[in-house]
Amino acid sequence: MNIFNWFKTKEEVKQQEVEIPAALISQGENSTPKKPRKPKVKKEKPVPLPKEEPKVDVLKFDFDPANPRLGSIELDWNTEFVELLTKHGYIGASEEEIVDKWLNDVCRNIVANEYEGANVPPSKLSAANLVSRKPLGNGKSEIS
Repeated sequence: MNIFNWFKTKEEVKQQEVEIPAALISQGENSTPKKPRKPKVKKEKPVPLPKEEPKVDVLKFDFDPANPRLGSIELDWNTEFVELLTKHGYIGASEEEIVDKWLNDVCRNIVANEYEGANVPPSKLSAANLVSRKPLGNGKSEIS
């Protein structure tokens, strides 16, 4: 009721009142309409991601044009590859050390296969005689 309604008769004020919808009257004056419930959503259990296959990639293979015997290989591998190597007996303080030992074995096998038919004594095929390793830091080493 506003201030101008004081000067009007009761019948005039009743005519100006807003009609209340029948749905609200049936619920009662003080009750509020019920809100519809949200349906419960079942939470799905997270599905474990399948493990990746062990892999190692050669990112970079460089050599010195002045001395082609010198070069470097930059590798990239996943944790599954390191796990595979540890299952096969490679141990080390870090992933880099484990992969480095594996790469040295691969290089030794390549050299051993090269000299398989030749009359090269086994002492000449040892790692000390064929491969020298110089640590460069950051998990990298120079092998010549």
